Order: sequence, then C-alpha cells, then structure tokens
Amino acid sequence: MKSTGLRIGAAIAGVIGFASIGTAPAVAAESVEARNATESCWTDVSLNESLCVPAGGDLFARVLEEKGVRIINTEEIVIGGKLIPAVTEAQGELASSEAAPFAATVRAILYDDINYGGGSHVVTASGGCVAGAPELVIYSLHGLGWGDRASSFRTYAGCVGRIYSEIGGSGATYGFTSAAPQLYALNDKGSSFGTRA
Repeated sequence: MKSTGLRIGAAIAGVIGFASIGTAPAVAAESVEARNATESCWTDVSLNESLCVPAGGDLFARVLEEKGVRIINTEEIVIGGKLIPAVTEAQGELASSEAAPFAATVRAILYDDINYGGGSHVVTASGGCVAGAPELVIYSLHGLGWGDRASSFRTYAGCVGRIYSEIGGSGATYGFTSAAPQLYALNDKGSSFGTRA
C-alpha cells in the first residue's frame, strides 16, 4: 500500500512538474535555450517525457536507450541536418531482449531556422493524428529549451500543427498547417505548440 501511494505521489509530482515547466525566471530559460542551441531534442506529449542529444548524436537510439521509447517516422524526416528514411516499424535495439514498452509516432518537428534548418525538436505521441481527436498541446516550450526559438516546423502522420505565442495554447497563432518554412510574426516567439488531424 505504501509503495502504491509513493508511485501515485511521484506520478502526480511528475505531471505537475511538467505542466508547470516554463514558470522559472526568464534568465534560467534563456540559459537552457542557449545550451540546447545545437542539440536535437524530443518530446512525447502522451508520456510527458523529453530528451536532448548533442548535435550529430543519434536521437532515436538515445530515446530508446534512456526512455524505452521506440520512435516511428512514417515519412522521411530531417533531424540535426541528417535525412532519416521513413520507417513504419519502431527502430533501434534495446540493450536487453525486452520489448520497448511504448512506440511513439513522429507528429511534428520544430526547427531553429527558417526552411527547416538548425537544431530540431521532434514531437511524438502514441499515434498519428485522427479526425475528431482533440489537439495535443505542449503547454510550454520554455522549460524544454524551445520557448521563443522555433522558426519553422513540419508535421507528419496525418497531422497539422499550430504554434502559439503564449503558454497553454493561447495568444497569437500560426497554423494549423502541415508545412511552415517560416513563422513570420511568430518567428522566435512561440511558447506552446499543438498538433491535430
């Protein structure tokens, strides 16, 4: 009974911590963003998990190794300047013979620069976008090192994306669209991001 209560408490603390990301002072957020400028990052909106790797690192392999999540990309994608071919099955190998507990589908990629260049942030969820399903929103990009940073994005797996100027999926918006080679007035001003069918 005691361990169940601890697990529930830890889960609640994890959710609260993820939901309140971005409430740190601007100085802290800027230092995280500066540190991540050349990294490739990943966030899963179903799991509330994220991870960044240095430029040139294998993001998919690290996510599998450290988080136990296999990433599926249904189309060719560019991460950290590298073209990754489409894979319809989860890729990568676990260190043990156990199966990964979760497979995540690439829904969108945010990029530092216009025309899909620079550092990248892969957004995944438990599946692609389905008509009638609610929008899945990353409520704060700031705590992930991506607040006021994205300059372009692309979507995949039947999704369209929208970037918001404020946390919580509010404020001025750009999208819903599947391809945004630049964000015009919201260039380097996005605070949250959502995907839907």
